[in-house]
Amino acid sequence: MGITEVKTLDDALDVVTSVGHPAGGILVDPFHHERVGHAPEKIGEIPLEWLSYAQLCDMPQGGTLSDPEAYFTDAIDGRLAPGEGVIPVAEMTRALPHELPISLEIRSRFYRERYPDPIERAKAILSQTQKFLTQHGL
Repeated sequence: MGITEVKTLDDALDVVTSVGHPAGGILVDPFHHERVGHAPEKIGEIPLEWLSYAQLCDMPQGGTLSDPEAYFTDAIDGRLAPGEGVIPVAEMTRALPHELPISLEIRSRFYRERYPDPIERAKAILSQTQKFLTQHGL
């Protein structure tokens, strides 16, 4: 996360390598991957045994963001379902092992306002995610 001491994937790789514990791992999240400026293929540098699952989301705007307050606000309010934004989520997903479980982290003002009921919100996000996965053959 660009707003912590472990800002980049290289930082995370160094930490997990240095600790050397078998429970060590890295969680891939497209939001943080994009906000620190990594290319999708950088995900391929993570040893497979360090991946237990990945999170998916999309964003209306790509690029790096270094201001901590803006970064935090964007992380809470700026996420969209995969395929609704502009970042290369399909390429990031393809860089992950095919059988890796995924979760969705889609906290966003857009979804909270459009779907105040959490069940309806979850259904809308699931529907969009299934559409995205099908469109991209994932």
